[in-house]
Amino acid sequence: IENINLEFEYIDICVSASRMDLCPNSVLESIAYEKPIIASDIEAHKFLLHYDELLFEQGNKVDLCKSMFNLLSSEHEKNKNISLVKIRKKVLSFDWNKELYNILKNISRR
Repeated sequence: IENINLEFEYIDICVSASRMDLCPNSVLESIAYEKPIIASDIEAHKFLLHYDELLFEQGNKVDLCKSMFNLLSSEHEKNKNISLVKIRKKVLSFDWNKELYNILKNISRR
């Protein structure tokens, strides 16, 4: 993909139905771009998304469809989802320069 920013403009929701994924990049990207997301309740998704409202039971097609329907048919549910995604973005984000500075500062004190 040449321009991921442009691609994310056209995404309505992100659905990650993985059975196993140690580092779900699509979920991380959706969080970064503050897109509505639903994901299977595997451990990596639980860690990244934290909120049950953003998860569906892995392998349960009815739960997946229900989650998608709720998200696509209700502006309130979509806004609630995005609010939770923004919270997760804040929790998972950090300033590389600041962190590196602190590491180097602590090393220099030794």
